[in-house]
Amino acid sequence: ESLNLLLVFLKTEWKNKHRAWKIIVADNGSTDGTRKLVEQVKSEHNDHVEYFFIKEPGRGNALKEVVRCFESLIYLYLDADIPIPPNELPLLLKPLETNNADLAIGKRIGNRPFKRRVLTKGLKLINYILFGLDIFDSQCGIKGFNRAAKKIFLYTCEESGYFLDTEFLVQATRNNIRLTEIPIHWIEQRYLHRTSKVRLLHDSLKAFRALKGLTYRLYPNIIKSLVLFLVTGLTMVTLFYIHAKNVALPIGYPVSEQVPYFTEKVIIFAVLFSLSFILVALSSRFIKKMPKNLVISIVLFIFIIISTIAITTPPTRSQDIYWNLLLAKGFSEYGLNPYQTTPAALEHHPWAIPVQAWKDFSMTHGPLWTILLSMVAITNSLPLAITILKLTYFVMIVMSGIILWHLTYFHKFSDEKRGQLLILLAWNPFIIQNVLIDLHSDIFILVSIIISYWFFIKEKYVSSVIPIIIGGFIKYVSWLLIPLIIFRYFKKHGLKKTVYFTIALVGLGAILGIILYSPFGLSFKTLSGISRHSEYVNLFFSFPTILLFKPFGWHNIYFFGLILGLLILSLCAKKREWLFAYTFPYIGIFLFTTPWFQPWYALWILPLISLYVSPLTLTVISVSLILIHHVMPVFILAPLVGTLAVSLYLGKKSLNPWLLHNKKEVK
Repeated sequence: ESLNLLLVFLKTEWKNKHRAWKIIVADNGSTDGTRKLVEQVKSEHNDHVEYFFIKEPGRGNALKEVVRCFESLIYLYLDADIPIPPNELPLLLKPLETNNADLAIGKRIGNRPFKRRVLTKGLKLINYILFGLDIFDSQCGIKGFNRAAKKIFLYTCEESGYFLDTEFLVQATRNNIRLTEIPIHWIEQRYLHRTSKVRLLHDSLKAFRALKGLTYRLYPNIIKSLVLFLVTGLTMVTLFYIHAKNVALPIGYPVSEQVPYFTEKVIIFAVLFSLSFILVALSSRFIKKMPKNLVISIVLFIFIIISTIAITTPPTRSQDIYWNLLLAKGFSEYGLNPYQTTPAALEHHPWAIPVQAWKDFSMTHGPLWTILLSMVAITNSLPLAITILKLTYFVMIVMSGIILWHLTYFHKFSDEKRGQLLILLAWNPFIIQNVLIDLHSDIFILVSIIISYWFFIKEKYVSSVIPIIIGGFIKYVSWLLIPLIIFRYFKKHGLKKTVYFTIALVGLGAILGIILYSPFGLSFKTLSGISRHSEYVNLFFSFPTILLFKPFGWHNIYFFGLILGLLILSLCAKKREWLFAYTFPYIGIFLFTTPWFQPWYALWILPLISLYVSPLTLTVISVSLILIHHVMPVFILAPLVGTLAVSLYLGKKSLNPWLLHNKKEVK
């Protein structure tokens, strides 16, 4: 019946079209009298029917033997029960005949049994993770290909059974064969007397064995690399879990670092996190021996577990979020101006218990941050307020990760370098601790800077400056980059438009400032907190280079920092080093004019720095930031910073061939 169905259609379809075609019936183990039936049909249609017997069992063996023994410009194979309407066969042949594809794949549409749909979708997911195969229906029983794909089919595919289809597609993709998927209406049961042979458990096990064999052939050392990779990831998960259970005090209590009994534990875990992260960095070197999508899946899975633990872990190393929330609570509940109120005025409030330091400091951050916290502080539950902020921070860290991932494509990273970068940032204890556990607002500066840079390299300068302006109303530091954006706007649009652009920026900033500061009073008193903070100098928390500015007075230190940052910014802009322009000014300020350096300041630029330093350098930076203050004072890190500066300079040529490309792109 199947043969007659095909013959009637093809003879009608290709009548007078001068096509040479033949139907090959491949038989490698049937017991239903196939040969006799085919011979009967062949006697009537000798030119178009051929019976071919294959001794070796297995669908893959049969298909390869037919292709090997019969020459043709185009091959098309399908199941013996003809599971598609014959008039849809030309749909698969057309892209091959017009040379728009080398391999055409059927994509089954229509109503299919649930268990078959489960198998198809499950296999699609596995194929994507293991082989990067983004094909909806790899096991569809109809495919057509030309001679270019024939070489792949015969000489690279080793699967002898049912899963030859998947291996064929994987090998075709790896060898740059042009693929196309063609939707076809699938007939699940053309002949009612035939019952389905799909057995969910049996077929799943068979698929697993076939996929395992294919994976071993493509990645011979995958097991050792995978085990090492999983062990390091799970070690990090275990450390965060033990840290949450043994170091963190409940929300509403002082942070562990301020409790003498727990201080030693905080130091121990700082060392353990550092050692574990070094192991992560070492294991990341083996990812080239694993499928890239498998690496990404594992990294994101471990990241989600670590993030979940971190979100449920109260702050352990910094009380800043408690301090800020207390001032915001004073504003939302009592109407006290957080820029003119200190925690001492709220010492009897339940939220004041964890605030053990900075009791004489009013709010030092921008009004947007204060308004955000005041909205969160409306709740009477401090744990609920902390949880809301943690979930918000998680969204911000995911957003920045997505943008950074796109930046790696813009800067032409290899799959291996991109995978290493993902691992070293997603499993980074420094980032997890300061963002998801201690809740430092610096994550907002990170997001504003990385969004700005993304638009900057796209030459969308209006879109680039807006996140910088908004971020500045959380922490003022992001505004340092505004002159760079104005400079690039001037280079592209000329003086007249730049003047209008600058006036518009000033107007926008003024309007936002008035709107955001108005709840707290339009007075210089709102800057009392930052002014008080600028008077605080502690050489233990500063780089020794800050001593160069001591003769000019500590009260002028931030002014000199601004001048230094703008000078570095102008030098980078002159050399068209845009990535350096977004990061070096802050590095200079950290080194020379920060009288109270805190490691979480590095969050502002760490993702962008990771784009031009080696994985080794990124590891050293991260470990140093984890250990700083707890195991070593800042001034001991001065030689390390010198080494880092040299590596950055050398890395411009040895590590980052895309920099020259970037210069041409933005020029």
